[in-house]
Amino acid sequence: EFKNADLNQFCGLKGIKREFSVPRTPQQNGIAERKNMTLIEAARTLLADSLLLIPFWAEAVNTACYVQNRVLVTKPHNKTPYELLHGRLPSIGFMRPFGCPVTILNTLDPLAKFQRKVDEGFLVGYSVCSKAFRNNKDAHTDGKEHDDDIQKSVSLDIHFLSCGDQTRKQGDKAKNKDK
Repeated sequence: EFKNADLNQFCGLKGIKREFSVPRTPQQNGIAERKNMTLIEAARTLLADSLLLIPFWAEAVNTACYVQNRVLVTKPHNKTPYELLHGRLPSIGFMRPFGCPVTILNTLDPLAKFQRKVDEGFLVGYSVCSKAFRNNKDAHTDGKEHDDDIQKSVSLDIHFLSCGDQTRKQGDKAKNKDK
């Protein structure tokens, strides 16, 4: 899985010694297995709290990993994984709750004077390379569509409503639609 030239070069530059376990023996890879379980549990919690549907599980796992790398402090060093890798504190002031409603400003399409210039969506993650947010314009699905059918995009032009109450309202709508 993780044996490639780019990763070997990166680890060499950072002074990381790589050790591989025998394939299909999770008993030899306890640290990675515990981390995977932590991420899955965090993703379950994110999905349950946001009331988004199961097709968003991959986005929830990615968001959980992104947040944990910037927030959780490791014991031996008293630093976050991000801080250990980059040598500086991560910026976390821009983070918002997973699944909270967002308003996305449309600056790309040429719009007529009275056309809508915003779209409604839900926060489903963060961009890895900038302070942009991954969002979803169609979070209310019946669960039968495939993950590929869900529109996901990355945008810097996102405005947040008050996240606490709005997330619950979104869930109420999703529950009513299922009935």
